[in-house]
Amino acid sequence: MKSIKILLFLIGVAVMSSCGINKMVKNYDGVNYTTTPETLQTHGGEIAIKVEGTFPAKYFHTKATVEMKPVLQYDGGSIELNPFILKGEKAEGEGTVINKKTGGKFSFSDKVNYTPEMENAVLVLNPTAKLKKKEATLGNTKLADGVINTSTKVKHSEKTAIAADKYEKVTIVTKSGSIYFPQNHHNYNKWLALNKNKDSKQKLSDMKDFIRQGWEIRDIDINAWASPEGEETFNSELSQKRSEKGMRYLKTTLKKLLKEKDSKVAYGKCDDLKINIQARGEDWNGFMAAVKESDIKEKSTILNVVNSESDLAKKEEGIRKMALVYGEISNDILPALRRVEFNINCLEPKFTDKEIADFAINNPEKLDVEEMLYAATLYVDNAKKIEIYTNTAKNFKCYRALNNLGAILLLEGELNKAEKALNKSKDLKHSAEACKNFGVLESKRGNFKKAVGFYNKAQDKGLDASYDLGICNIVLGNYDAAISNFANTNCNYNVALVNILNENFKKAEKTLNCSEKGAVEYYLLAVVGARTNNETMVMQNLNKAFKEDANLKAAAKKDREFIKFYNNADFTNITK
Repeated sequence: MKSIKILLFLIGVAVMSSCGINKMVKNYDGVNYTTTPETLQTHGGEIAIKVEGTFPAKYFHTKATVEMKPVLQYDGGSIELNPFILKGEKAEGEGTVINKKTGGKFSFSDKVNYTPEMENAVLVLNPTAKLKKKEATLGNTKLADGVINTSTKVKHSEKTAIAADKYEKVTIVTKSGSIYFPQNHHNYNKWLALNKNKDSKQKLSDMKDFIRQGWEIRDIDINAWASPEGEETFNSELSQKRSEKGMRYLKTTLKKLLKEKDSKVAYGKCDDLKINIQARGEDWNGFMAAVKESDIKEKSTILNVVNSESDLAKKEEGIRKMALVYGEISNDILPALRRVEFNINCLEPKFTDKEIADFAINNPEKLDVEEMLYAATLYVDNAKKIEIYTNTAKNFKCYRALNNLGAILLLEGELNKAEKALNKSKDLKHSAEACKNFGVLESKRGNFKKAVGFYNKAQDKGLDASYDLGICNIVLGNYDAAISNFANTNCNYNVALVNILNENFKKAEKTLNCSEKGAVEYYLLAVVGARTNNETMVMQNLNKAFKEDANLKAAAKKDREFIKFYNNADFTNITK
């Protein structure tokens, strides 16, 4: 009899347990789930998942446990998220308690790294209830359908850095010569010691040869000076008279050169030339410089005397006295200051831009390194630029050419070739331009954190990389930082994109409307329309996007940005 009672008790327990689980299965549709956001989204290369659930009153058996195993399923794979346990008040073990009488709430969150295959992923939950030795699945629940991946759709419009050439379109070359005068006189005496001096004569001869070569003379400067040991007014007038004498000397010289046989001088007559004549008075700066460079033992004393005296007349008196004491001043310093100096300023002959562009391709041996680097800037065709930079790097061992070659190859999508060029020079690796271009390389390869490191190095070296940092910060999920990076950029796709992600839809729309529009800009405007429930904006801009690029139809069909319009007849028609 006792054994029968025990058997009946066990049967009763089993029946009660079975009834408890069956009731939970039967009433499972009373359990509510909320997924935030409703459609999963990428952020910083990840999908953040947060789900909250509510069990109704009188649902959860006091001794039951429920194992939650959320799974993200997608074509080609699945990812199991962190499981967790819910339990009744009297159930043993760990878990979040759900009260039978009042019901209860729970939540879970997790993150997974996003891959493009996950765009159509679904988040499912199939809880398993256990009571004693019985268990049953409560029911397969779809918590989220698809992933919005708009944050990954940056436009790779990174700005590569071109190392500048040093080519001068206009180069002024100057040759100088001087004639000298006796103390307190303005008459030119070719037998004066300084005028007979070998170096002085050679400079005048070189100046004449410079004119003979036939370069265009931009202008000529005549500067006349007096030594500073006399009275200032007298010296001022003296330098004026010397300037006039210098003008006569110059014109006589120019006329002689013009009359020479087979003359190539670049002027028809002297009066056609621009001559700037200046009577500069006492040459105090020349005096101080000459004393500093001299071997006079007492030069510090001399300089102190001149610098400590503010009265000009006393300075002049001091020079006269010192000239009597220090023979070097009288013999070596002052005579060289009594002069007229001629500066012949000529325009160095240059090839025309058309000639430079042609030579760079057909006769590169005619150009120097700066002309070659400049020639590349004259072409729009990147193939020509690549040819020029390749030849320049080869012929001149020029790291700037290697950098620029890498920069153009990056624009052409030739990432491996660009990396090879950028890695060829040790000097190049330390340049600001190379740091920026290495950043662009890593950004285009999807290594955004590595790219940020290179961009920061470029900025430390004084080269702006803010726009490129903005692209990286979008993908890394740092939207506020990206907006700051784009502070000086307007009417740009990526600027609009980050404002969408930051939910500033008016700014995004305004930015796109002033941008030069192509397929992706119209598509992004449609996204703004979808997020602001503007059906007309969605349809109009998708139509424009598809006219520019029909391949976007397939993208729109599965893009969860437009999930609200999947059953819309107009949407269905335009995406066919």
